[in-house]
Amino acid sequence: MTARQELLELANLWCEQDLTPVQFDRMQSLLRSDAELRSVFLRFLQVHGLLVWDGGNHLSPSSDQEDLQQAALSCCSDPDLILADFAGASRRQKRSQRVRAMLMAGVVVCALAAGWLTRDAAIVNRDGGSQTVQAIPVTPVPETLQDHGDGEALKPLQSPVQIVHQQTAPETPAPPEAIGTPIASVSPRIVDDAAIVSRIDKLIARGWAENQVQPAERADDYEWIRRLSLVLTGSISSSEDVAEFVGSKSPSRRQLLAESLTLEAATADNLAGIWTNLLVGRSEKQGVDRESLRRFLTAQFAENKSWMETACRLIAAEGRNDEQGETNFLLAHLNAQATPATAVTAKLFLGHQVHCTQCHNHPFVRERGQQEFWALNAFFKTSVRKPAPDSRAWILTQDGEAGMTFYENRRGQQIAVLPEFAGETVDGDVSRRTELARILQEKGQSEIARAMVNRIWAMFFGYGFTNPIDDLGPHNPPSHPELFDHLTESFIAADFDVRRLMRWLAMTEAFGLSSIRTESVSDIDQPERGTLPLFSRAYPRPLGPEQVYDSLHAAIHSVAGSSDSRMIWQHRSTWVGQFVRSWGNDENEETLAFDCNVAQALLMMNGKDLEQAIPAAVEAILAMPDRNSANPDRRLLDLSMAALNRQPTENEQSVFRTRIRTLSKTMTARDALRSATEDMFWAYLNSAEFSSVH
Repeated sequence: MTARQELLELANLWCEQDLTPVQFDRMQSLLRSDAELRSVFLRFLQVHGLLVWDGGNHLSPSSDQEDLQQAALSCCSDPDLILADFAGASRRQKRSQRVRAMLMAGVVVCALAAGWLTRDAAIVNRDGGSQTVQAIPVTPVPETLQDHGDGEALKPLQSPVQIVHQQTAPETPAPPEAIGTPIASVSPRIVDDAAIVSRIDKLIARGWAENQVQPAERADDYEWIRRLSLVLTGSISSSEDVAEFVGSKSPSRRQLLAESLTLEAATADNLAGIWTNLLVGRSEKQGVDRESLRRFLTAQFAENKSWMETACRLIAAEGRNDEQGETNFLLAHLNAQATPATAVTAKLFLGHQVHCTQCHNHPFVRERGQQEFWALNAFFKTSVRKPAPDSRAWILTQDGEAGMTFYENRRGQQIAVLPEFAGETVDGDVSRRTELARILQEKGQSEIARAMVNRIWAMFFGYGFTNPIDDLGPHNPPSHPELFDHLTESFIAADFDVRRLMRWLAMTEAFGLSSIRTESVSDIDQPERGTLPLFSRAYPRPLGPEQVYDSLHAAIHSVAGSSDSRMIWQHRSTWVGQFVRSWGNDENEETLAFDCNVAQALLMMNGKDLEQAIPAAVEAILAMPDRNSANPDRRLLDLSMAALNRQPTENEQSVFRTRIRTLSKTMTARDALRSATEDMFWAYLNSAEFSSVH
């Protein structure tokens, strides 16, 4: 038997953890004696790692076994041993994680046996279905572990090797400044935002290919900026912003705009409004200061605080609700023995619908039982609210009585539980909600991240990975499980950076698609009919009441040639409240009776200034020097850009001219122009195109 064959046999035994101490010493002796044998050993580890990685980490089903065999053949002149290892790959799947750790340590074992590190270690990194080998610098061996030439056999290395994994670069990397500067706390694996976007695109495209779906055409700049502005800021863009964006010649204009909009105060305000509605509803509740809560959320989003920090502050809050805005979340839900606080916390922050489990075990999810509900509820039972002295404010404290929480099961038995989450029980004189926040930070990162990723994805695309978006679990499998996992892990590694998450989604190929359906997707990709979404086109969806309110003001101000000065937030909140009905159930749920009718919306806004808003805006553009009656097409362009963020179609131009000619028969030319312009503006604002995100 040659030295090479002996080494490979010993290496196989070592990877199987069947190597005796005597055989281990012999393997080290062989490695120390010959540089070529060390090279063979390193290449053996590389191929073995590739095979085990494939077995234990579920590479794409399209991975070609013949390619793996060929890789083994290319690494050793005696391939039978390697091919035997390949045949046993399935047997090693269950312990692949352990073996991968052994493989990394093996690099150092080889180096120690030689007394020095001859070259960079090689690991296998994969992206999609392809495998890429990358050279990784290995940490120098401490002097105390080096072989000093005394012939004494070295002992196996006890401490792990510290190796920094590099993210595979995408085929066409974007300029670093196009997407944003990485934050300091991000893991080295996630420093390349473009690589994350590339991975999203590949996983979405895989779904298209598997379902034989041809995606829609790429949206033009007009459609894309309107959609992005509605998603991020909650309002359509101004005419000036659209013109500037479309007129830009920069190939990175979309990346730059996405970065710019995520930094805008309007985006922070929009996110704060969305989460205020989610946390306490749209209707006014006694003891809840919605404006104070909104200020807190606006500051958190404007300063780009970690979502984990924001969630934990909302859960562990204490103090006056007019000073500590985060206290208003729980102040709204401590009724009915804090069962709403339990259900809403689980739903919004963990993506678990548990309201039914207060009476019985979950019918589909074994992990969500009645005991789990009341164990979570016990974290909130000690919280109390009381009016602040000499003030209309309320105070949230945690000075309730500690001890066991009792609930009645379906047999009528009284069961006692302590606060418990993720297997950790809390007892004694401690702040229970503070302890819950700590446990979430330590053990609930994945659940917090998945819930937020799913919600932000639905915010961009109209549908989440699950339906409903806040009911995650094995009973409700996601449409794109690998993509969902990828985004969740990336969001955690990025320190729960919401701004960065939104940039990733804004730059995906799927978000850049048009809403126009092609024949290939008309009968397949229709999530509005209950099918799983493939995200092969932009799904149109109606504007929410806040979006209608803000977009109406943006359009009117654009037509009038003034900046978008939105109405005060309290007025908008009061107006939206007209459409809300509160049910007072176990989740303090509300229903929204809003059908996105713009005419109805304008009539219900009240106030002389709003009743006259459209005629006043039209009069303003008639008074502008460059909007004379000899150029009606320019006036129509103003209306179309303001209301729909696009240029008018030929048919719209024809209708507008015809309307002017018809009215000119019964009134002066100026009156005809004014009336036709006002009619056209109303038509744009009442169109389905204006009242939808598409």
